[in-house]
Amino acid sequence: MPNNYLASVGILCYNQEQYIRQTIEAALNQRTSFPFEVWIGDDASSDDTRKIAEEYERSHPEIVKLLPKGPNKGVVLNCCEIIKNVEGKYTAMCSGDDYWHNPLKLQMEVEFLEQNTDFGLVHTDANYFFEKTGFLVEYMNRKNKMTIKDGDVFNELLTGEFHINALTACFRTELLRGKNNLDLFYSLGFNLEDYPMWLEISRHTKVKYLDESTATYRILGDSISRPADPDKKFKYADGINKIRQFFCQEYNVDESIRHQVNIEHWEKIFRLSYKMLKYNEAYPVFQQLKKAGLATSKMQLQLALLRYPAVCSIAQKISRSFKPKLERQNMS
Repeated sequence: MPNNYLASVGILCYNQEQYIRQTIEAALNQRTSFPFEVWIGDDASSDDTRKIAEEYERSHPEIVKLLPKGPNKGVVLNCCEIIKNVEGKYTAMCSGDDYWHNPLKLQMEVEFLEQNTDFGLVHTDANYFFEKTGFLVEYMNRKNKMTIKDGDVFNELLTGEFHINALTACFRTELLRGKNNLDLFYSLGFNLEDYPMWLEISRHTKVKYLDESTATYRILGDSISRPADPDKKFKYADGINKIRQFFCQEYNVDESIRHQVNIEHWEKIFRLSYKMLKYNEAYPVFQQLKKAGLATSKMQLQLALLRYPAVCSIAQKISRSFKPKLERQNMS
């Protein structure tokens, strides 16, 4: 018998027994005028994450569904499996360590998409909770005075002018499932599931930003997007660049946009290299920026300091002590 779900919630989780109840409860507590389902993709957790998810599947059999148990497949393939299984016209995703604090999130976003058929995705602001310090920043985009564009945002997303918080987004399921894009992203070895999704969607439809905070993003000591290991930080940055270069080629973007993509990557690697005291990584991207006429005197000083790691480390500590509390939290 066919279902009548208008929306689907996808929860991606791996070893998040400490937080998964809050994530699932927040999804189930959404107040909507339409029926929705919740799909949980547990990626072979070694803790009790799956056991907790099974409890909810038993207690809410008409709503909560759990992907079959299997070997660890990574976040991209895990997301792919959820999107292949969801039955809703619209899909909203959330990681198992984040949660929706606004019980009207799903209602608000689905209503917008139902009333605006030329838009394929809607997203919002978010709160950031720093687990280590217990520091909560409400309306992070607003606090940072971010300018979030509506409509055709492909170029802006590609060049990193702003980003879409995955836990706040809701999109038309058909925009991804019809083309098996996630299978392609997995085969290309992408290290992120959400960023290529937003790029693909924004290339074909308009995107809307609602200036409301609907979800809380939990900043942990170590995660995919904020790894603790320095080598993983570089790998993550290179992964972002790999995704951008693919979309530049796939959609034959203008040379000026390609140039912006390269500049953003070089600047990112330079900042990371300075923070991690990596002279050998900083030098080649500094030369690229210098060639492009974008190497500042500050960068030149930082590169010189990197030759003396102990001195550079002291200089960084002094610099951090003068930064506002919010900025220090964002850097952690």
